[in-house]
Amino acid sequence: MGSPDGFVRHAPHPMNPMFAAVRMRLGRALPASVAFVVIIVLWLLEAVRRGNDLILPPPQRVLQAAVDAVTSGDLFAAWTASVESLALGLAIAAVVGIALGVLSELVPFASDVISPIIRLAFVVPTIAVLPLIIAWAGIGLEAKIIIVAYSSFFEIAIFTQAGVQEATKAYSELGKSLEASFLNTVRKLVLPGAVPQIMTGVQLGIGQAMVALILGEFFTAVSGPNDGIGAFIRTAGSQFHTSRLFVGVISVGVVSVALLAGIRWLQTRMAPWEIVIGAGDDD
Repeated sequence: MGSPDGFVRHAPHPMNPMFAAVRMRLGRALPASVAFVVIIVLWLLEAVRRGNDLILPPPQRVLQAAVDAVTSGDLFAAWTASVESLALGLAIAAVVGIALGVLSELVPFASDVISPIIRLAFVVPTIAVLPLIIAWAGIGLEAKIIIVAYSSFFEIAIFTQAGVQEATKAYSELGKSLEASFLNTVRKLVLPGAVPQIMTGVQLGIGQAMVALILGEFFTAVSGPNDGIGAFIRTAGSQFHTSRLFVGVISVGVVSVALLAGIRWLQTRMAPWEIVIGAGDDD
């Protein structure tokens, strides 16, 4: 096509969607990658400056300790013990928290009964009730499940209440205009609209659950590091094996990030419109 200056202008070719997605992901990953490299370099420099592996081992020592923990099976055994209590505790917290959160917002007068109890118990830290849980449930798997469920329940329940409340305000009139029944309005409009808030509560609950899991295993471990990742960390610390201690702490971070990524992926399947809107806002 001609232009006033006599040059021929060609319309830009649209970018391949797959290539665009890869480019966007690389662009988002670059800052995190740079930050990771900077942290490793600073860690190495500080470890060299201190010259004491007992206080701050260099990254290569931690890497070697990680290889040893993996090849010996100790790290896998620790996480095998922890995953069971973590999964069961989170499942219980999610089922009960979502059920009570929905119930308290949709059933008349239920909020007056449920909400004060949830908010009163929410401000009591897990460590304060930990001795009571151990006294009631002992130091086995049951105690760790209760500790995880208790710590993560409140975030899930409170965010479910908020999500259902917002969705009810947003969609109740739409349901009436469509002449939908109360149950259909809740099932097809309110609950899907509350999914993003519920997933946020689950993500926060995972963080609380991980802290509670480590704390609970500090107190309930009796047979050494195989009692869970918390026991793994406690044993490494008590033996002044700092490199192994780093391995346990880093593994907690890796597993937590993986869990959060899994919840985020699940949210894209349950509420894809929220992800699209969020991506559009970023642009």
